[in-house]
Amino acid sequence: LLTLGTATRLTRFLIRAPKVYEGVLQLGVATDTYDASGQPVSTAPAEAVAALTREQVAAAMKSFEGDIAQKPPPYSAKKVNGVKFYELARRGEDVPDEPKDVTVYELSPLSDLENGSLRFRLACSSGTYARGLAHDLGAALGVGGHLAALRRTQIGSFTVEAAVNVAGLEETVNAGQTPATAWVPFDRIPLPFGEVTADPQ
Repeated sequence: LLTLGTATRLTRFLIRAPKVYEGVLQLGVATDTYDASGQPVSTAPAEAVAALTREQVAAAMKSFEGDIAQKPPPYSAKKVNGVKFYELARRGEDVPDEPKDVTVYELSPLSDLENGSLRFRLACSSGTYARGLAHDLGAALGVGGHLAALRRTQIGSFTVEAAVNVAGLEETVNAGQTPATAWVPFDRIPLPFGEVTADPQ
């Protein structure tokens, strides 16, 4: 989302809206950052990963749906006493692991397992760590795992299908046109609370 002018005042509300992602879960290897950028901390035997089925993974995913208490990844931008978690982790210091209440509306597979890799769909509340779920899923399945890729496809009522890239936006503006599919006027921005119309008097 990109907000302009007076709409920037609404950004803090918009980013709290529920989000939808599509990602790739890689089973068999757990990393210190819970994603592909980190260093491996455990590796499961290939035969253990190969023995898993899509149905087993789907059942494990289902167990994470609903209101859950999620521990933030040690390598995250969350702060304690003004210091980011990843700064503590890089220094080898203890990182707080106090869980945070989040909601997972949907967590389901989008593909079959192939070499321990599986595409998935996640719909969740703001503040949910997708890589934290990937890590916890791997642990629940007994083989470890990490987030290999992630793409946000929706935030609130805004979907990626209605988005435009920078090149397309520039071309439209230079042609003196308004990017109708991506431009939402201030008074039509959907917000997660009621609306009151005040009398000018």
